[in-house]
This record gives sequence, C-alpha cells and structure tokens, in this order.
Amino acid sequence: MVNEAKKRGFNLYGGLDPADLPRYTRVDAGRATGVPASTIGVWVHGMPYTSRKGVRRHYDPVVKLPDERDPRLSFNNLLEVNVLRALREVHEVKLRSVREAMENAKSEHGIDRLLIHPNLRTSGGAIFLDYYFQLVDLSNSKQLAMRSILEHSLHRVEVDEELRALNFFPYPRHMARDERPILVSPFVSFGQAILERRGISTSAVASRLDSGEQKAAILADYDLTEDEFEEAILYEAAA
Repeated sequence: MVNEAKKRGFNLYGGLDPADLPRYTRVDAGRATGVPASTIGVWVHGMPYTSRKGVRRHYDPVVKLPDERDPRLSFNNLLEVNVLRALREVHEVKLRSVREAMENAKSEHGIDRLLIHPNLRTSGGAIFLDYYFQLVDLSNSKQLAMRSILEHSLHRVEVDEELRALNFFPYPRHMARDERPILVSPFVSFGQAILERRGISTSAVASRLDSGEQKAAILADYDLTEDEFEEAILYEAAA
C-alpha cells in the first residue's frame, strides 16, 4: 500500500519527490512540529548577530528550503525542524553548533543532510549528537535527556524498507503523548494534515465547526471520536 502511494506520488509530480516540494508555510510547519513560526524562520533563513568586536554578521540557516525563491518548507524540512525541536526541549538550539556538527558529519562520514539522512535512525543520531556535544557545554544529565528525546521524536516518523521517511505523526495536543491521531505525509492528501484513522483533513473538521455546524453533526458525518475531533480543532488552532 505504501509503495503504491509512493509510485502515485512520484507519477503525479512528473517523477519529482513529493517530500522535497515546497508545500508548507512557516505557520503550517509550526502546527506540525510545535515550533513557533518565528523560530522556524530563523532556522530556514539564518539570523544576524554582532560579534564581540562589534561586527555585524549572519548565521547561515540550518534548514535549506527546496526553492530559494519560495518561502515554503517541504515535508523533509518538517522532519528537519522536528529533529531541531527535540534539541530545543533540552536547551536553546545554537545554530552555529548545529551547522558545524552537520558539516563534520558530512566531511568525516560523507553524510549529507544529516537531519533527514536514513542513518539518523541508527548511527547517524549518535554521530550528530556526539559532534554537537563537543561544541556546546551540556551536563551529562542534559546529554542523556537529549538522546532520549531525539530517539522518541524519531519514533514519530514512519519509514520504508530503505529507511526513507514516509509518514510523520505530530505530537497530539489533547490525547496522550504517545498517541498518533494525526498524519502528515507527502503521499497522502497532497501533504495536508489528516486524522489518520478516517482520512479526513483537520482543516475540513475545523472549517465545518467555524461555519456554524454543530459538533454532534460533524462527529456523526465523519464517524469521529471525541478525541479525534478535539485533536483536529486544536491542531488547526495552533499557530
């Protein structure tokens, strides 16, 4: 089923990988990852700063957009932001250190785009964090916490037999943290967030409620649970 969806996706876009097409605004990406849109803007565009000598400089971005003329993020960018969010749960992400860790992994191990590289789910995650910890001063307890959080974050992503990401399950807002009610995939519903069990977009649920329809009618029409309804509304309300 997954392979068929992949084939249809590649065919639909003329052989291009749907996971690398610009699709999500920063607000969209913020809904999916739980990272403020302003922070995502810094990660994809970089950030100006003043050196100790008073010279104005600029940190390069750590997430590369698929099209420099288009401000939207791709599905793969969402996954990169998801990894950075995991680091941010322990301490504020240091752009220069993240970029240097990625460059070291590329120069010494030939790993390009480490934050979405298939090896991130095996040795790649350890490689990245080992380099990162060399560049930032973190206690042993924070290092252990970061490894655990990154591992848990990667479990929100489903991959194919080649370890290529197919599906991303944003953290729920209403249900238990380990639940996966909402799905985002470049191969399903043109990348829109959907309630995975029913295949209904979260935007459709919110739109009907906003238009004045009663909750009971929406639940009945889509055969949704109360929890799924709440997740859809809270997801769309996030900015």
